[in-house]
Amino acid sequence: MAADPGTYLRLKAAIDATIDRIDEKSMAAKALSDAYAVFRGEALLVAKAESVQPEFDRLFPAPKSVSRPTTRGGYDPIAAASDANEGLALLARLSGWLDGFERQLKFDAVTSIYARARSNQDDGNGAPIAANRQRW
Repeated sequence: MAADPGTYLRLKAAIDATIDRIDEKSMAAKALSDAYAVFRGEALLVAKAESVQPEFDRLFPAPKSVSRPTTRGGYDPIAAASDANEGLALLARLSGWLDGFERQLKFDAVTSIYARARSNQDDGNGAPIAANRQRW
């Protein structure tokens, strides 16, 4: 993996904290949209570092513009709730995508440790198991 593993963890934690801290989701459509735009930009850097930008672009569309609710009749609660739900869904998807990198790091580490341990095992006579394997 080309990007710093801590980047995945920090970015995912920030996204999850944002999702968890929004109390009245329908009133936070603009905040959720803005948060998605910021986090998407950061995650795009990870995607480029990992050479998975085409996948990223398919999964995470550019953020749409959401207007802030006003008290002058310009507030549509149905549209705001829809925008908020869309923002939450995109943030949750982004968090899950980053979680995939974390899981991949763990899987790669465990696989590497297992392979190293397996190659260092002996056959009980002091000879490495790998040396006793026949090549097919």
